[in-house]
Amino acid sequence: MLHSLKKNKKGFGLLEMIISIAVFVIFVVGIYSGIQFVFRVVYQSRLRILETAILNEQVEVIRNMPFADIGIINGSPAGLLTRTTTTTRNNVDFVITRTIRNIDDPFDGTIGGDPNDTSPADYKLIDIEIICADCNQTVPVTVTSFVAPKYLEGDPTHGALFIEVFDASPNPVVGATVHVVSTSTDPQIDLTDTTDNAGMLRIVDLPEGIQAYSITVSKDGYVSDQTMFPSIAIENPTKLPASVAAQDVTSISFSIDLASTMTISSQNSVCQPVGNVDAHIIGTKLLGAEPDVFVTDQDF
Repeated sequence: MLHSLKKNKKGFGLLEMIISIAVFVIFVVGIYSGIQFVFRVVYQSRLRILETAILNEQVEVIRNMPFADIGIINGSPAGLLTRTTTTTRNNVDFVITRTIRNIDDPFDGTIGGDPNDTSPADYKLIDIEIICADCNQTVPVTVTSFVAPKYLEGDPTHGALFIEVFDASPNPVVGATVHVVSTSTDPQIDLTDTTDNAGMLRIVDLPEGIQAYSITVSKDGYVSDQTMFPSIAIENPTKLPASVAAQDVTSISFSIDLASTMTISSQNSVCQPVGNVDAHIIGTKLLGAEPDVFVTDQDF
């Protein structure tokens, strides 16, 4: 007599399989993310080491230059250095940005102060930024240093230009971009810098020149302001290019404000909308006088 034996075999159900696969996937993704994070940290550390080494080299090269040559081409102080340059290390491209400023140290007085410093370019501030050109680096590495002259400082034929930027309140506009251009001086000037926390940009050791310096002031989200030469459209500009006199300070101010949008609607006496209505908007800020030329003067 044959007896059929029933064997009970217990396996995994569908739900158990899904849960197991999900746990496995989470485990694998966690390991992969951890490895990826480690590689990213190592790569960023390598970049930082390379960038720091390049910055140190840049500072040493500049410190070994003659003091009169330390400056930006067409900048102030004028010199032999370019504003930006690119270098390659370990097959990685880096963009270097240099900023050099003359510093008027209060120890021996300041220009226009008491006592008056007739040679205000006491030493130079060197600010160098470096950033990887092809990486996802968003914050550059920066080094700042100072270089002092071996002997007496300054050029007795040069002067200073103080630029103040404020809004309508009037509050200082911090971080406004100031572009200064002069093609009639020797050397020619073409520099871009930003205002400080007081809304000021102080540029010393500039070649003298009468109405030689064209200035444009701007900031993201703000309207811009600038100097202008007389033209057919604007015969008498309200803000002419700045002059710089030897051993003297020229001060010039600009007013810029946040840009805004104006919406105009036309209605009749019973508040019904009316279309095809001409509109004319005129502001109060002048570009020129006699005859008056306004910044905003437009038909719609």
